[in-house]
Amino acid sequence: MTPPPSPAPSAPPPCAVPLPPRTVPPPPGPERAGARMLLPCFPADPGRVWLVGAHGGAGCTTVYMSDRGLYADAGRALPVSMDPSRPAHVVLCARGTGRGLQALRDLLAWWHAGGMGATRLLGVAVTAPCRRTPRALRRGTDLIGSAAPALWRLPWISGLELDAFPDAWPAAYRRMREDVRGAAGRLWAAGAVHAREDDNDVHQGAHASETPDGAMTAGRGDDGKDQG
Repeated sequence: MTPPPSPAPSAPPPCAVPLPPRTVPPPPGPERAGARMLLPCFPADPGRVWLVGAHGGAGCTTVYMSDRGLYADAGRALPVSMDPSRPAHVVLCARGTGRGLQALRDLLAWWHAGGMGATRLLGVAVTAPCRRTPRALRRGTDLIGSAAPALWRLPWISGLELDAFPDAWPAAYRRMREDVRGAAGRLWAAGAVHAREDDNDVHQGAHASETPDGAMTAGRGDDGKDQG
């Protein structure tokens, strides 16, 4: 005799906890097919040059400390200006390791696909991971950096692992500062005072501080490293 069929398993009850959305709205600005969100966005002061890390420990803090009047540290987020006539300006930072260069490559591909919207990329800053960087990593830095408007190669600075920022900065940081100021010069043209937004929703960055317009600290030295 054939045994009776087993009863079909009952369907599981519906989930009572709403699931988060799978996509995040892209930043305001032009969009292209295939662009996806790689970084969260925040409303930002367009009067600063924002340092965006391609990964943890990309060196944003070190670059920021080389000129606190020019830069602001965005960490792992994309600054977006709320004023369409004054887009935010960013520099992507990365460590010159295999993982760091891959993360930078992904962000540059995202930028080329229109993922950053109106936010303007000034260039990329890649810090040497050690005193003598292997040739393959140097070549990788040049190859990936060629996809950006500008590439700044920053050297290793001994002692940064102890949070000892140098008194005299390597020349590479000074050259980068001069290039960045020239590229974003219209933001500070004619010595105009840039009004800073009072809205509490405007993110001023991990290290941003109120400074009079044009107050730039001079960088001195030879060449340096990015630890944070």
